[in-house]
Amino acid sequence: MNLHEYQAKQLIAKYGISVPKGIAIKSIEEVDQSIAQLESSSYVIKAQIHSGGRGKAGGIKIVTSKKEAVEAVNSLIHKKLVTYQNKPDGQPVNALLIEESCDIEKEMSVESISITHRLNSLKAL
Repeated sequence: MNLHEYQAKQLIAKYGISVPKGIAIKSIEEVDQSIAQLESSSYVIKAQIHSGGRGKAGGIKIVTSKKEAVEAVNSLIHKKLVTYQNKPDGQPVNALLIEESCDIEKEMSVESISITHRLNSLKAL
């Protein structure tokens, strides 16, 4: 099963795991309304594709204003993002996640949670 980051975060939030507040968008017209729903002085705009290396490829941008958010979304939405995992063709960015920026105390990927859960399940056998 392939989930985008925003879908995975919605799922793990249902189990009480804390995630930053964010909104998935599919068009530039959704930026104003999304920013208005978030309570932050800075935001993280993340391309939603099934590939690692989004940050190094320019698919994750930190912005501090609505104007910068619009520019970031405009630079990514409906474009192809080429990363080290999906080159040479890249993948189209059909959705973006706009999140409240936050200080990172501890970061864990969904893959890490899944692997840890499997290992704990095996130990129980």
